Amino acid sequence: MQHHLDLISTTISPGKHGVLVADQAAWHMTEKLLMPESVHPTTAALLARA
Repeated sequence: MQHHLDLISTTISPGKHGVLVADQAAWHMTEKLLMPESVHPTTAALLARA
């Protein structure tokens, strides 16, 4: 998952932000992930409430 996040962050233009929609699998939610500053994770459940 970390490699995937790192790859996603390379496609986001400087000064822009990307939103990553993930399910709540343990490997998506672990505190061990180093979230790039340009990537903002959310879940489908949170989006449904908006």
